[in-house]
Amino acid sequence: MERDLSWIGEPAELEWVLPEGLRQLVTLGDEETVAEIIEVFRSDTAARLELLRGAVELQQREEIRAQAHAIKGSAIQVGADGMAVVCRQIEALAHAGTEAEIAGLTKRLDIEFQVFSRMLEGKHRAAGAPGSHIRHTENPESSR
Repeated sequence: MERDLSWIGEPAELEWVLPEGLRQLVTLGDEETVAEIIEVFRSDTAARLELLRGAVELQQREEIRAQAHAIKGSAIQVGADGMAVVCRQIEALAHAGTEAEIAGLTKRLDIEFQVFSRMLEGKHRAAGAPGSHIRHTENPESSR
């Protein structure tokens, strides 16, 4: 029996809030380190997504779980919450889910990554200078 995945809907990354740990680095004036962390996230995640797609194709269930887990951890660190949610779902289904479920979630993760990357690029272009997009990102709860 296949699970209904129609609830997946649109990508989640419409707004981005810089996580507390990275926000503290910005406060200390270390914006370039934060920009570098985000760039490493993007390049590492692209490579891990390739490994994940290969594992899905070969139905290597433990490798699927391991790659989803690694991507989830990185996504949480940079505030890519939509990606983290999808990774949790992939982890949960890695051993018991159907091939179609896992493949569908992997495609969803690809979309979430593309949306997150485009959102970061847009903030970067709007801010002008390397790392300056970070300065303008606030936690909405801190303004209450």
